[in-house]
This record gives sequence, structure tokens and C-alpha cells, in this order.
Amino acid sequence: MADIYAESMKVLGSGIIGALAGYIAREFEIRKQDRRKREDLWTTQIQNYWLPLLEAARELKERFADLSRLYRDTPESLAGDFRELFTLSRDKNWKERDPNRLRKDDDIVQQVRTRMCHELNYAASSLYITAKYLGIAVYVQRNLRENMLILSNDSRNEMMRLISNVRVNLQGKAGVFSEQQESIAEIVWGPGGRVITNFEFRKRLLDSPGWEQFTNLFRFFVDFDYKLDYEVKNTISSLHELEQEVNRLSASPDKKAYETLRK
Repeated sequence: MADIYAESMKVLGSGIIGALAGYIAREFEIRKQDRRKREDLWTTQIQNYWLPLLEAARELKERFADLSRLYRDTPESLAGDFRELFTLSRDKNWKERDPNRLRKDDDIVQQVRTRMCHELNYAASSLYITAKYLGIAVYVQRNLRENMLILSNDSRNEMMRLISNVRVNLQGKAGVFSEQQESIAEIVWGPGGRVITNFEFRKRLLDSPGWEQFTNLFRFFVDFDYKLDYEVKNTISSLHELEQEVNRLSASPDKKAYETLRK
């Protein structure tokens, strides 16, 4: 009888050990898959959110720095380019011009469109770089606000603060109004979940009606030299801070590594 009992216990023990080993193996595999999913999500969000923001912030910072140098050297030439994009005329009395009237003249519109490909290319690309940054920054900030990106509360708040700093400095005392920044961001964010192309953006600058949605952006660049020591300088500084933090996040292999790096 004792032998039967001992054998039964051996069988039962083997069954329990086997079941326990199977449970541990399944749990290990589940956790492994969950970890892989989190890593994949982190990588996907870096590609879809953080790298585009990093590129846009860096590009805008470098363009503002370049424009600052050029405006100090040859202000009238650049201002004339931006006036031409805004009013379709290089007239210094641009405030007295009617951009709508000239946009109804097909010959003038075609002339400016042609010049956008060469003489006005730098000015037009400066407008696009700014609008592109706004579109991406507002998109990322909205997803941060809705808790769609996998960051801790502290990291999320810090990213939102850095993005907001750029917005505040770009507005400054006489820059691009915060409401206009939001509006421009909505306009340039295409239905495909990305910023519209440079080609489409340039087309919209000449559309009538439609161009007036960029009025504050035009005015910002026409009077860029008056903003060099405040709005432009402070925006460059805040873009640099944002760029550094986003670069640190994008270089982190996962959320844990990034959160550890921030401590």
C-alpha cells in the first residue's frame, strides 16, 4: 500500500512540476511578447512623432539663424522677396497694397509662381519650413495632451512645456499670434496624416481666396529684421532646447532608458 502511495505522489509531483514549468514558460513568453510590443510601439512613435519633430525643429532653428545673418547683411533684398510673396509686389509701401486684387491678375500670379522656383525660392521655403514645424509641433502636442504617447507624466509635461515655449517666443510681442500658429498648423496638416508638400503649400500662398490664412506669417517675415533681437533670438533658443530633448528621446532604445536618462 505504501509503495502505491509513494508512486502516486511521484506521479502527482511530476505533474505539478510539469504544470508549474509550463505556467512559468507561458508567463515568460507573454512577458517577452509584451516587452517586444512596447519596444515596437516606442520605435513606431519615434518614427511617426519624434523624428519628424526633431527634423522640423532643427530645420527651423537653422533657417532662423541663417535668416538672422542675412537680414543683418542685406535686409532690403530679403524683405523685398517676402513682400513680393505677400502682396505680389516689391513695393516698400506694402501696407497700402491689396494682395487680393493682385492675386486676381493671372499674369502677375504666374510671374510670381515662376519666380518662386528660383529668385523667391529661399523666401518661399522659409515660409514652408515654419508652417511645417507648426503642423508637426501641434500634432505632437495634441497627442501628448491626449496621453497617446508612451511617456511618464513628468516627461510628457516637460515636452509640452518645451513645445509651448517655442510657440510663446514665436508670438513674442509682434510675432506670429498663437491663434494663427494653431490655424496654420491645421491648414498644412493634410488628410494623409502628414504635412502637405512644399508644392501644395506654395500653391496655397497664391490661391484667392485662401492665401489670407497665412497673413500673420507673411507679416512676420516681411518685418523679420525688427524681430531679430527678441522673437527670432528667443525662438532659436527655445528650438535648441526642444531639439536637444527630442534628440535624447529619439536616441533612447526604449521608454525605461529615456526615463532613466532624464533622472
